[in-house]
Amino acid sequence: MRRTVRRGSAKPLSELLWNSLPEGAKVRIRVAASARNWESVVGPLLAKRSAPRRIVEGKLLVVAESPAAAQELVMRGARIVKNLEREWNILVSGITVTVGRVPPPPRDGAPPVDRPLGSVPAEEVHAALDVVAEKVERGDVAESLARLMAVYRKRFPGKTGGHSR
Repeated sequence: MRRTVRRGSAKPLSELLWNSLPEGAKVRIRVAASARNWESVVGPLLAKRSAPRRIVEGKLLVVAESPAAAQELVMRGARIVKNLEREWNILVSGITVTVGRVPPPPRDGAPPVDRPLGSVPAEEVHAALDVVAEKVERGDVAESLARLMAVYRKRFPGKTGGHSR
């Protein structure tokens, strides 16, 4: 049987994927997109001093670096809600602001920056592996624990990093 496709009836794959997502996933994607463009929602000054986190019970949770920035966000709450609805199609009933550490703004296309645990000499990892290997059957788990022990010992030199039983 041959299918006939009408000209102009095909939809882009991105649209099909978007339509197949559950609504909660769409909201999280929109919130992440608004975080990357937070300046367009709150303005350049507040964007440097705050960041959206997630939606909790219908309200956008925002972290601000100081009580002054938090107060400014609260006073602009209605305008922020309108901007989110108009520009990002994010429907929230209001905003909740907490004071805390504001993460650096996300960069488009860049993966999140992970802080390395630290580098330790291979012989320290092997020494820790000798201790761990006899207690843990899976090799990959034993190796991961040995690396963790070696980093712990390097970071906290006076500690043993393990107990013998």
